[in-house]
Order: sequence, then structure tokens, then C-alpha cells
Amino acid sequence: MKGKTYLIRALWSSLFFILLGGSLIACETVTSATHEETTTEENNTPATLISLQEMASAIASDVDASPQDLQDALSDHQPRWGQPGILWYVAATLQERLTPEQKERLLRRARRLAQKAQRERRAQLRKFFSRPAHRLPVWRILTDDQRPAFRELWQRYRQAFRTLAEQLRTEAISREEFLRQALALREAFREELDNLLTDEQKQRLEERRDARQERREERMDAIRDAMIEALGLTPEQVEALESLHETQKETRRELFEQFKNGDLTLEQLKEALQALREQRQQTLEEVLTPEQLETFKIHRALVIRFQYFRKHHRRHHG
Repeated sequence: MKGKTYLIRALWSSLFFILLGGSLIACETVTSATHEETTTEENNTPATLISLQEMASAIASDVDASPQDLQDALSDHQPRWGQPGILWYVAATLQERLTPEQKERLLRRARRLAQKAQRERRAQLRKFFSRPAHRLPVWRILTDDQRPAFRELWQRYRQAFRTLAEQLRTEAISREEFLRQALALREAFREELDNLLTDEQKQRLEERRDARQERREERMDAIRDAMIEALGLTPEQVEALESLHETQKETRRELFEQFKNGDLTLEQLKEALQALREQRQQTLEEVLTPEQLETFKIHRALVIRFQYFRKHHRRHHG
């Protein structure tokens, strides 16, 4: 079961992101930085793409500051450069060094980039379905006899999704109906793919998934430790934030299951997620000091900023 979702995991998260109007991008908590949010930083450490000097220059451009001053302020982080969680240390430094006006510029820039990324996400979804079968990850484990059948399978479901997307674009169906039909396509695709793969192939996919998950958890632990150190969290604060994360994670899972089963409409799902965000924000304000909360906001802005940089850096230099 785990292995056969390997191909479409990114697609499914994109569907929810788009149809909830970007709601998921706002679902960050302090503990998200050690869980969901780490998917941004864990594989995209800025140091793997740019130097500390380039980061200082980019931030300086955002906040109208001196690049040299920011480079000097961030120089203490050079030994950590390239390690998971580096953005937490950078955020803590910026919280201390930037003026209130500069912090607001940084946050405003991140909000604009998040909105732009949401628009681009729609184009990425269309691009995903334009990929030929041989460019998909599962292709590498298929035998020569299986590949023609998989190519036909992929083309059939790709066309079915394109038809759905066109119906959504022309408002022939609602966003909710689109998502429910996409759910049905997803389940049907999983079943047909499962029937095509051998037990050995499914095991190989699951082993790959488990290996990726193990590496991800190691990075998440490192980022969690960086967050605790950079924010100066007490054991009581850590416990409160971990409890918040686990509770909200389980609630979101239940909400999506209710939507999937038809017990919630899309609008009800969005309202429930909004209520969760408001509850989370209230808890954060109760648990964190003003300085810690501000550092978290700056960290989130940096994650968005350099996720965007990574994408466009690859586009122009990859």
C-alpha cells in the first residue's frame, strides 16, 4: 500500500493546496517547522545553493539594508552553513538586528512570494500531467513487458484529469466536485497500478519510501534541535508546542477523512481549517514570548523566500 502511492503523492498534495485556495500554506505552527514545514528546508538548505554572502545580499535587498552589515551580522553562522536548521539561526539574528520597519518589509515580501507561488503551483500541476510516462519515477522499476501497459494507463488517467481540469476552468463543475472526482480517479489509478506491479516491485518502492522517510526524520530532528536552540525554548514550551502540533495534525487528518467520506463540504473543510489556524495562533501567543513569536514569523518568511529562490535559481542556472 505504501509503495503504490509513490508516484502520486506530490500530485495529491498539490490538488488540496490549489483547491483550498492556498489554505495549506498558511497552516504553519512553530512545531510545523520540525514537521510539515521542514519539507521546504530539509532538502533545500540555502547553503547548497548560495553562499552566506549571497543570502545577506538577498535579504538586504528585501529590507533595504546594507549587504555588508547583514553579512557581518550573519558571519557567526558560517560554521553551520549547509546544516539543517540554519534558517532558524539566521532568523534569530535578524530578530535582534533588524528594525521593526525592516522586519515588516521582510514579512510583506514573503507574503507576496507565497501568493505568487500559489499561482505558479497551478501551472506546475498542469506540467505534472504533461510529463510522459518514461519520465515518472515508477518507470525505472518496470519491466519491458510492463512499460507499454503503464504508458497506456498513464495516458488514460492523464487525459481524464485534463478533462476534469478543463471542466473546472470553464466552471462546468465546482471546485468541490472537481476534488471529489479527482479523489475517485486517484483511487482507481492506485488500484490499476497495484495490479500492474509485482510483489517484488511493490516491496522495492516501499523500501525506497522507507529510506527517504528515515533520512527525512533525521533532518527533521536536526531542524527541531536548531529551532529549540535558536528560540531558546524551555522544556515546558517544547512540550506545549509538541502537544499543539500532534493535536492539530490528528484533527486535520480527521477533517480530510470526513471530506473524503462526504461528511464535510469543501467550504466546511476550509472553515474548519481556518478555525484550527486561529486556535493555533492563540496558543502560540500564549506559549511564546513576543521575541520568540517574532523569530518564528521571520523564519517562516525566510523559508518562503529561499524556497522561491531555489526554484527560480534552478530555472535560470540548473
